[in-house]
Amino acid sequence: MVPTPVPLVLAATAEKSTAAPGTTTPTRIMVVGNAAFLADNILQQVAGSANLDLFMNGVNWLAQAEELVGLSPKAPDDRSVVITGDQQRWLFLSSVVLLPLLVLLYGGWVWWKRR
Repeated sequence: MVPTPVPLVLAATAEKSTAAPGTTTPTRIMVVGNAAFLADNILQQVAGSANLDLFMNGVNWLAQAEELVGLSPKAPDDRSVVITGDQQRWLFLSSVVLLPLLVLLYGGWVWWKRR
């Protein structure tokens, strides 16, 4: 297998202003390797796919609606921790009881040595 040389161009855009009378808008074109990046199976594999953002931003740029070009916000991930009752007790005892007790014991030992 031959490695793909970098940089790899995935899409290209071009804009040309025409000097034709009565024409004030430039001509724009966007070329993408193929349409497979918009295939349903690819879009469903990665939720919030950047491919969809690329396509929508390209269409908005082609339509000269630059104010619509941007990145869509990502949906926040649900990151929850599920712990058992024993783990909850250990977490409470170690953080609320054990650590302050260790600090007090160490402080008492330092005080006793410096006395």
